[in-house]
Amino acid sequence: ALFAFTNLRGRQETTVGRIEPISGVLLEDYNSLCAQMKVRQLPVCFTDPLPSACLVGVLKPCIALPLTVSPNNAIHVLRHELCHYQNRDHYWGILRLVCCALHWFNPLVWMAAFMSQTDGELRCDARVTASMNPKEKEAYASVLVLSAARRNAPGLAVLATGMTHTHRKLKTRMKTVLNGHKPLRWLSITFALLAAMSLVGAFATTETPDKPRLTRL
Repeated sequence: ALFAFTNLRGRQETTVGRIEPISGVLLEDYNSLCAQMKVRQLPVCFTDPLPSACLVGVLKPCIALPLTVSPNNAIHVLRHELCHYQNRDHYWGILRLVCCALHWFNPLVWMAAFMSQTDGELRCDARVTASMNPKEKEAYASVLVLSAARRNAPGLAVLATGMTHTHRKLKTRMKTVLNGHKPLRWLSITFALLAAMSLVGAFATTETPDKPRLTRL
């Protein structure tokens, strides 16, 4: 009920604050970007107030842009949100909410949900900066820092992907963007195999009833 109320209120605020769709040169650049990334064009609208750009919605997703975004940074922001759409992060958000709702008492599930949300942002950053030179990476990193300065990031309960992260998460993203640090694939595979083995060992066991034996008195 809390998740549903939070998302309904957030979607209403985004709808009420919608001002106008993008147009002009920005629209032309956006159309070229969609053709380059081979992704369908999502509706893009300016919204106020809005701390940072975000991908909103699940069945009919759209991109909300804040009025504070500069024309030079708008194309980087749009590319980032389109990467969220390509990665199906709006569907992964539903899975995280379902897991947290069913296992609300388990702090490890909440921790895994937060880490999954951060990994989604890191993956989008990696896709955006894959073909950038060092100067373009610095410009993209400055966009992330400006977004974090607003200190208002979408929470785990909100089905929206925002560029805003603070504190340690932002520091990790800066290192990934500027230094090109990538997660170790072999470490991820090893962890997944160990987790699967632990799951099988925990739930694939049976209990044998203890049969009492009669003894002489």
